[in-house]
Amino acid sequence: MSHSSRDDYLKAEVLTASPQKLQLMLIEAAIRNVRQGYQALQDGNADAAKQPLLKAQDIVGQILSGLRSEHAPDLAGKVAAIYVFVLRALVEGMIDGVPEKLAGVLRVLEEERTTWAQLCEQLGAEPSQHSTLSGPHRQQVLNSIPAHGIQAGENAHITGDDVSTSQGSFNLEA
Repeated sequence: MSHSSRDDYLKAEVLTASPQKLQLMLIEAAIRNVRQGYQALQDGNADAAKQPLLKAQDIVGQILSGLRSEHAPDLAGKVAAIYVFVLRALVEGMIDGVPEKLAGVLRVLEEERTTWAQLCEQLGAEPSQHSTLSGPHRQQVLNSIPAHGIQAGENAHITGDDVSTSQGSFNLEA
């Protein structure tokens, strides 16, 4: 698959994904980046670990900023505590250059991935009912999804593997 075709495919996948599928995609991207950083630290190359670990921190920050506590504040608080732990361990692992700290992060993120994959399966990971809209309506729906730091009414710009919002940007493919 050419780079342009892959970009088009990823853009279409993001634009048509349900909120739970977007969450799963973010978690998978975080896992890929943590694995890259972990391997670089295992190989003794702390410099090579920085970029993927920073990307993973960015993604986890996006997940944290997308948490909404309006309907279930206790649950949102518990989920936030998990991601704060992950974020803290990512920072410590990168600063200290200790891959073992990242092993715990991977276990937590892999458990999250399993949970979200099951949720997607149960709810159906097909595009939401709104994804059949075309043109500007599709972008409007994407902008209204209150997940992953993409706030209602905020523009999300997708360029290749990068998704940018006013709160920051992250890379889905790493």
